[in-house]
Amino acid sequence: MSTESQNQDPQDKQLLAAQEIVTKHTVYAMGSSLIPIPILDLAAVTAVQLDMVKTLSHLFGADYSEDSGKTLIGALTGNIFARIGASFLKGIPVFGSILGGVSLVALSGAATYALGQVYVRHVSDGGSLGNLNPEDYKEFFRQRYEEGKKKAEQWKTEAEQTARDIEVDFSDESDANTGKKGGSPSDETPT
Repeated sequence: MSTESQNQDPQDKQLLAAQEIVTKHTVYAMGSSLIPIPILDLAAVTAVQLDMVKTLSHLFGADYSEDSGKTLIGALTGNIFARIGASFLKGIPVFGSILGGVSLVALSGAATYALGQVYVRHVSDGGSLGNLNPEDYKEFFRQRYEEGKKKAEQWKTEAEQTARDIEVDFSDESDANTGKKGGSPSDETPT
C-alpha cells in the first residue's frame, strides 16, 4: 500500500470509490442501451441505474428502497419521452436501429452519470434517498448531464479503439498461426 493512499482521508477514499461506481454503472448503462429490442433496453438501463443508487447508498450507509430509487430516477431523468422515442426508433429497419442505438447510448450514459453525481453529492453531505428533493438538484443535474455527454462520448471512443486494437491483435495472431501475412487458411492452394 502506498504512503499516499495510507494518508488519504477516509471521506476522500469514499468519494473516490463513489466515482468508480458511477463510472462503472455509466458504462454499463451505455452498453445496456444497445439492446436491440425497444423498451427492453430502457428496462435494462433503469436496472443499472437502480443498482448504482443501491450500491452508492450502501457505500455511504444511506437507507435504500427500490421504490424510492425508481422515484428518484424518474424525477431526475424525467425526459422519458425522448428516451422512449430513441428506443422505438430501433424498430425501424436498418437506419432506426443505428439512430436509435446511438441516441440512446448518449442519453443513457449522460443521464446515468448525472444521476450518480447528484446522488453522490446528496449522500456525501449526509442525505438519504428518502430526503432528496429532486428540485434542489435540477440545475446540478443539467450541468452533470452535459458533462456526462462528453464523458460518454470519450468512453465510447476509447471502447471502440480498444475493440479495434483487439481485432488487430487477433488478426495478427491468426496470421502468425497460419504462417501467412494476411488472408485466411482457406486462401492457400494445395501443393
